[in-house]
Amino acid sequence: MYKKLLFVIVTMFIGFCYNINEVISYESELFPKIINIIENDHKKVAILYNDESVYVAQKLKNLINDNNYFLIHKDNFEPKNFKAVIFTYKNVDQNLINKLIKNKILILNIYSDAIKNSMISIFIGLKIKPYININLIKMANININPILLNIGEIYEK
Repeated sequence: MYKKLLFVIVTMFIGFCYNINEVISYESELFPKIINIIENDHKKVAILYNDESVYVAQKLKNLINDNNYFLIHKDNFEPKNFKAVIFTYKNVDQNLINKLIKNKILILNIYSDAIKNSMISIFIGLKIKPYININLIKMANININPILLNIGEIYEK
């Protein structure tokens, strides 16, 4: 209990210390590496945005600078042919999450406090490391490299 409370307090404090541009900079470096660790083949990755997250999504896409990453508005997204989805907003439709899980598509979110509906996010604390929702990964039957589990912060609820 104490460890969880401390984790929440540190996460809130860190959230005030980093602005979104710094967070996106870290994620643009780490997300492609994490995706390639989990999915060895190089297929398409969708960067999904809503009306409020256009700037953030475009910045992430520009920093990743990979032709296999596609910027798509959430209303125009079809999951076929994508190996991963990066959400640039928090309130993701549960039906879409269920569809992605069913199709074994890796779900990432730029906001670590949206981990409940993501498989991977980035935890920024004293160290920067993957934040992993092991339950969603198991539900999608996605194999995850044990190295990622060893270095990541595990979310289990």
